[in-house]
Amino acid sequence: EIIVESPAPTGAIDAVAYTSGGDSVALGSRDGSVQLWACQSGRLTSEVRRHQRGVTALALSAGDSSLASASEDELALGGAEAGVREKRYAVDRPIAALAFGSRMQCAVAIGKDVEVYDEHGELSHRLSGHIDRVTCVAWRPLTGELVSGDAGGRLCLWPIEARRRRGSLHTAREPRWS
Repeated sequence: EIIVESPAPTGAIDAVAYTSGGDSVALGSRDGSVQLWACQSGRLTSEVRRHQRGVTALALSAGDSSLASASEDELALGGAEAGVREKRYAVDRPIAALAFGSRMQCAVAIGKDVEVYDEHGELSHRLSGHIDRVTCVAWRPLTGELVSGDAGGRLCLWPIEARRRRGSLHTAREPRWS
């Protein structure tokens, strides 16, 4: 069943995220818009923000209080409602993925690194150790541990308090932790 057809002039939706209750979906379009749509009615409920370039990634925090969105040239962190104050950062490398942790940190897969922003939108960690472009990030619930994967087949586990990689699994070869 089709719930929403893209309102973007290009018709392209490049990023989506459900609200925690599942009653709405956030979508990021190539025209730079970030919008919330009601799943039941298929109606636009709000345009949360606009980027100058196409949206590449979205993430909503637990409870939907914060929204992270990335475009081809910036990262925006802030409230999930239109008009709520947000912080914007210019980026010089593509952002492939975003994820919120249980302590409201936002992990950002940017180039070969993972950057972690705290609950105030300030950069708290820059994690290096991937050999290729980071393509995905996820938080382990309740532990503060982050996992990231890259295009070269490496999976890295990051206990954020330690600020260094706990181990990595290279899936392109015989899988084993190092």
